[in-house]
Amino acid sequence: MLAWQDIVLTDRRPVATFDLSDVQLSAVDVALDAYRLATFAYRDLEVDDVVALATLRSVTEQVAPLVAAGAHGTLRVDEDGLRALGQAIVGYLATSDVDGYQPPELRQRIAVLDALTGGLFDLAQALERRRAAA
Repeated sequence: MLAWQDIVLTDRRPVATFDLSDVQLSAVDVALDAYRLATFAYRDLEVDDVVALATLRSVTEQVAPLVAAGAHGTLRVDEDGLRALGQAIVGYLATSDVDGYQPPELRQRIAVLDALTGGLFDLAQALERRRAAA
């Protein structure tokens, strides 16, 4: 669940803004890092991969300082950044939410990320509608 969200029109295109708590940011940070490693590490990158990695980095650069400070914060991402964030979360959930024993920290992280997916999906749809209307 996203506590606060909005679509802001910039001179280039609409941007989604939303607040995440310190716990949510910490979980998102882990998911972003896992996605980066699983998707881009240990292979040759094509041009499209470099662009996708740059988009992922733009999101990570917002999240990492807030996590390091133990703070909550507002993220501002465009459509590509929101897509990268969603892919990171869904990928993390797909690989981590498995049968068997899971440490309490992992179960909590999975629950936090799972709760974010619906709000992020709704925000992505709103961002797409706003872009189409502009």
